[in-house]
Amino acid sequence: MIKNGTTDMRKYPGIPELLETYMQEQKQIPRIALVSWDVEHGTGEVFVVTGDTVERRTVRTGEATGDAVEVVSGVAAGEKVVTRGGFNVRPGDRVQVAPAQGV
Repeated sequence: MIKNGTTDMRKYPGIPELLETYMQEQKQIPRIALVSWDVEHGTGEVFVVTGDTVERRTVRTGEATGDAVEVVSGVAAGEKVVTRGGFNVRPGDRVQVAPAQGV
């Protein structure tokens, strides 16, 4: 769960949620985490939580399988990527990561 500034985003549908990416052989993120995606050129953009702010980052994408997209570069293992509600945040927005409710 993310709190955007002083507003508790849990009160709103479509609030940003976080997914910790991990590295085994490959990294994958949900397709919905991509703010933009150029399939032909294998690039996209995601919002990554860095410290207490959100930054928009370009990633290089690989294969798409079902609802997941491989991230070849641009996001390191363990970084937190906004997976839903990215339309509610802008680069530089301050956020506070809070435990997810009801998971």
